[in-house]
Amino acid sequence: TATSYYVAGYILGNGITTGFINYYSSNGTEQWSQTYGATKIYLWGSKSDSSDNIYAVGYVGEVYDSKTPTGNRDSLILKVNSSGVLQWSKFVDDLSGSGDGYFLSINIDTGGDIIASGPGGTIKFDPNGNTIWSNANISMGEWLSHNIQFDSNKNPIIAATNLYHLSSTTGQIIHTKRFETRSEEHTSELQSP
Repeated sequence: TATSYYVAGYILGNGITTGFINYYSSNGTEQWSQTYGATKIYLWGSKSDSSDNIYAVGYVGEVYDSKTPTGNRDSLILKVNSSGVLQWSKFVDDLSGSGDGYFLSINIDTGGDIIASGPGGTIKFDPNGNTIWSNANISMGEWLSHNIQFDSNKNPIIAATNLYHLSSTTGQIIHTKRFETRSEEHTSELQSP
């Protein structure tokens, strides 16, 4: 909300990686701090909804929330309420079939549905964590910054090495814009007009 903010990320130390979310009041006073996982959870992207639920994405390489990754690491999305209590988590094996997936970015459309994207593909979830659609055909295999925005019809636009415009209802590619290839070229920000 406008009167508070949160920070999501991960803590490294002694071979252990733990995801965290800290929630602060508008004056910077910590309201709560919560860790997620024990040894191998990375949280990279996060977004809050209109009810102050927080969705965070990254990857998991350990048993977590009574689930076991199917590959070396699985993409992870989790939802916590405004008090930091875990509501649900989902593991997603890499959609490309490599067994090594992760999400880098997340956004929430005006209807409350969540788009999570990373090198392994893009998935649209409803607020309860059910998959609406998935698309493994988006090639984002490098470690790059990704950004998700929406057009006026809630169709996601994803920026990576290329720009992908997807259908909100099916996840199919409407349009692809290939950027001129330069070494180390990537997009780090995509703004809606």
